[in-house]
Amino acid sequence: MTPTRRRCSRLLRRELDASIAGTSATARVDVVRAAVLDRRIRRLGVQTFELGKRIVDGGVPRDDARAQGEALMKQLEAVTAAVRMLADASARPGWAAMSRRRASRRSMRSKARR
Repeated sequence: MTPTRRRCSRLLRRELDASIAGTSATARVDVVRAAVLDRRIRRLGVQTFELGKRIVDGGVPRDDARAQGEALMKQLEAVTAAVRMLADASARPGWAAMSRRRASRRSMRSKARR
């Protein structure tokens, strides 16, 4: 393992440890599941982008592109179902930040009404 990979691994481990510190076993499992799903979502994004580039460049026949796109869509649907099944909404990839933004907007609207 290269020094950069070791540092990255240590950083990711510290972030994981911090996110599960003081939580129940169920919450820890949900955090790990959320991290795995986040990685899968990012990977699907990369694969989709690569397919799009090949389509634009004319490097993939139309029928093949359609089949590959449909396969990516099925994978995304499976990930979406898995995200919905997570018990802890705050552990879902991107949902915690979205919840904070919504709460902030509600707070601003309620202050504006006063």
